[in-house]
Amino acid sequence: MHISEIPENSRITVIASINREYIEFDTHVIGKKGEYVLIELIKNDEGKAIGFTSDKITLDVSYVIEEEKPPYIWRNVKIANVKKGNHAYQILAQSVDGKRENRRGAYRLYLGVDAILDVPGHVKSTRVVLKDISSTGFAFVYNEELPNGAICRIHTSIDSTKMALTGGIVRQQVLDNGRIIYGCHMDKFSKELEKFIAQKQREIINSKFK
Repeated sequence: MHISEIPENSRITVIASINREYIEFDTHVIGKKGEYVLIELIKNDEGKAIGFTSDKITLDVSYVIEEEKPPYIWRNVKIANVKKGNHAYQILAQSVDGKRENRRGAYRLYLGVDAILDVPGHVKSTRVVLKDISSTGFAFVYNEELPNGAICRIHTSIDSTKMALTGGIVRQQVLDNGRIIYGCHMDKFSKELEKFIAQKQREIINSKFK
């Protein structure tokens, strides 16, 4: 699917990445300009348009057609500010067609901080690295094997904020160095955790995405 085929008024997500940090911006398609897609301006907390001018930033675009199916993803999309009449917009360009790809819906905040892991019946008060968190789960790095479904409890402190997470292992990825990334799903939704992640997102936007 070519990016210019996204219908007008469609909701899309622009995914910006820099230094292993990912920020998602929801916006709408205003229309088309040749092979380009016109979208609403993506703005920061100050109401200023984000230019994404750094060479270190890469952009992907996600578009969901059917909720029960994977979204279409366009990789390494180019973005630029334009004017149409008296209004300012941004255009998206990518000559390579997008493909359906599975991806988790919740935004992941990269952390890479030390944490304490407890897994009843397996591990007690062991130091691990908390890789990332989202409103629905978390991932940590550990050097021993743990079974899928095992309930993991993580304790850490980030910027003086104490954090306690509990979730069951749903996936594993073995790294080249033999260590294992464990992804855990949390059954209970935490408003406090969502607020913390949203605040960190704003800090990243204001500091890195100009």
